[in-house]
Amino acid sequence: GYATLMHNVFNVIGYTAASINVVILLPQVIKTIKTRKTRDLSKITFSLMDIAATLWVIYGISTKSIPLIMANGCTILFASTLLIMKHRHG
Repeated sequence: GYATLMHNVFNVIGYTAASINVVILLPQVIKTIKTRKTRDLSKITFSLMDIAATLWVIYGISTKSIPLIMANGCTILFASTLLIMKHRHG
């Protein structure tokens, strides 16, 4: 019925948003790994991104939202990678 259709639509929206969220940081991570250039990366931005993503993962766990957990888990991985590289390469 209608409720099932809407549930499916919202699942597609959630997974689409999660996929885009994962892809957002990937080019920056790849470029930074290849070049080791971190001068223009902001520690504050990526620290706040990590904090926000961690809070979203906690919220996603509490609501059993796989798209939130998946997307923000990847965001934590990517933002943390950039922070570590910024710390190591300056």
